[in-house]
Parts: sequence; structure tokens; C-alpha cells
Amino acid sequence: GTHWPLEWPLWAQATLALLGRELGHYAIHRYTHERGGLLWRFHSIHHQPGRLYWLNANRMHVGNLLVDALTGFVPLMLLGAGREAMTLAGLVVAAMNLVTHANIDFRAGPLVWVFNLPENHRWHHLRPELGPTCNHGDVLVLWD
Repeated sequence: GTHWPLEWPLWAQATLALLGRELGHYAIHRYTHERGGLLWRFHSIHHQPGRLYWLNANRMHVGNLLVDALTGFVPLMLLGAGREAMTLAGLVVAAMNLVTHANIDFRAGPLVWVFNLPENHRWHHLRPELGPTCNHGDVLVLWD
């Protein structure tokens, strides 16, 4: 059987899928930054450009993409999440990644305490020697 609430409205399933995907992504992303090793070698390609730029959002090593899929969407599939809910969650992640990495002066007020926007994601892309990393979520900053 499935452990996914298929009887929920699609918007609620997509929200749950996004939260689940974000938690998995957050955990492995933070681990990657803190522990280094092979996962960091995969992920460091994303951090190589010297400034935050919208094309950085998709500058990824295939190993990084595979790890993201394994920790983000595979658990949802194993729980029985529907294709539509996962697709909507994936679209939100893709759109937010472009916004998050855009080099724009965008002030969102208190929304920066929930969403990972350019205003706070710049801190994540600082050189490691300048301080600890933060903002490990793609869409949300709930776990930071």
C-alpha cells in the first residue's frame, strides 16, 4: 500500500511533496558543505562562479543531480506520492532556483524568513573562508 495521502487535494499533496523534497535536499546539501569529500567535489562546481548569477542555478555536476534526486524525490516515490504532486513540487523548485540565484536587488520583507530568496541566498555563496554557510534549502529556509 501507499503511505501517501492520495485523497488530499492536489495543492496539499504538492505542498507536502515540496516540504519532503526540501527536507531531504537540505540534509544532504548541508552535509555536503560541512563534510566535504566526494559530494563537495560534485557540488563545488555550482559554487565556482565568483558571483550569484541565474545561470548558476543549473551549473551542476551529474553526481550532484543524482544525489539530489536520491535524497529529494526518491523517498517521495517510495512513499507513493503521485506524479502530479511531484511534478508541481519540481516546478516550484526549478522556478525558485532561478529566482534564488538571480543577481537582482529584490527585497521581500519578512518572506526571507520562509523562502530562500536572492537577498539571503547570497550568504550561501560566500567563499567558505569568509564564514559558515547557510541557506541550504532550494526553496525554503525553514531548517536553517
